[in-house]
Amino acid sequence: MLKKIKELTEMKENGIIDDVEFENSKTKILSNKSFGKKPLIISSVAILLIALLCFFLLNNANQVKQYYDNGNLKYEGSFLNGEWSGQGKLYDNDENGTLLYDGGFLNNKFSGQGKAYDKNGTLLYDGGFLNGEMSGQGKMYRDNGQLMYDGGFLNGEMSGQGKLYDNDENGTLLYDGGFLNGKKSGQGKMYWDNGELFYEGSFLNGEMSGQGKMYRDNGELFYDGGFLNDKFSGQGKLYDTNGKLLYSGNWINGERAN
Repeated sequence: MLKKIKELTEMKENGIIDDVEFENSKTKILSNKSFGKKPLIISSVAILLIALLCFFLLNNANQVKQYYDNGNLKYEGSFLNGEWSGQGKLYDNDENGTLLYDGGFLNNKFSGQGKAYDKNGTLLYDGGFLNGEMSGQGKMYRDNGQLMYDGGFLNGEMSGQGKLYDNDENGTLLYDGGFLNGKKSGQGKMYWDNGELFYEGSFLNGEMSGQGKMYRDNGELFYDGGFLNDKFSGQGKLYDTNGKLLYSGNWINGERAN
């Protein structure tokens, strides 16, 4: 008992415990600051480290590399149930092992966000994929690296709202509006090479159809009315270069009806 009292007294003097009472040969520690907190801190850190280690091991356990028959690297990335799934990279079977795709996969198909390249390593597309096809928002580039289209995609084709650009040195905006199945559709705007508005109105199957306005390259209004298959159709008004009304009436296949 004397030995135990001596040990507890030393712990109190060293600040390990606050106080101690002895009642009927029983020892009662009134408080314990050190042992009450430090073990919890150590345990939390240990748990966090173990969790991070498990996460690292699980992710790396699914990382694979596959090769072509000639030994060139074909694919590296995540693998699940025998298929490419998760993040990965696909390479061409050329002498340089050119990167063809970098992004998400699901069941051996491009899925999620990704970047597709041509055999020269030039970026062709950057955006969403679904079932191996361009879907969602994305950007399409020409083989010279210029931006060609920025907007929505569905089943590998331009669909939804988007912007189409020219292949000139300035990448001039040509069209801003709706697309469906790769063609202009719905409401949209077309522009002259100098950036001035050329047409504003309705499109169908890639052609001006419905109500719209056509302008000269200096911004002056030229025609306001109906269109069908890129031609004036139905009721419309034609204006001269001074803004004077030249004709108001019916149009058929781009010609005045009377």
